[in-house]
Amino acid sequence: MHHISRLILVAALSINGAVCAMAQDKYDSTNKSREMENRIALELGLNADQNAKLKTLHSEMKIAHKEHIEKIKALREKSREELLKPKPDKTVLYGFAGEIGALQKMMAEKEADHLLKIKAILTPEQFDKLLSRNFTKKVGPPPQDEHGPDDK
Repeated sequence: MHHISRLILVAALSINGAVCAMAQDKYDSTNKSREMENRIALELGLNADQNAKLKTLHSEMKIAHKEHIEKIKALREKSREELLKPKPDKTVLYGFAGEIGALQKMMAEKEADHLLKIKAILTPEQFDKLLSRNFTKKVGPPPQDEHGPDDK
């Protein structure tokens, strides 16, 4: 049962990646964000009300995500500083790892809640289409050309 809930969470998080892309603009290019938002709205056949509600949801998610990401970056920097010491303290490093893990867990839970809110806005057909479309983030190593990374 634990594996099933974990699988559901992983699926939800990967699906949420593309949905959150409507609000999250990694490279601060508003045009790209709008293009993604428009493409998803068009492909899902969103009405104006659904589109407005999703924009609000995504804005809220973007703010919450940003706060957690900044905290994680700060903890990783502290971890890096500890590792650069002549004798790093394992207990301190484990403490940072625990804090990072707790923040990641909170982010995953918020993303799951976010998807449930999205589901409440969309029709069952739209949500099914969202889940079945390739809107999700790619997980795993980047694709290699046919000769592999070192062959030229």
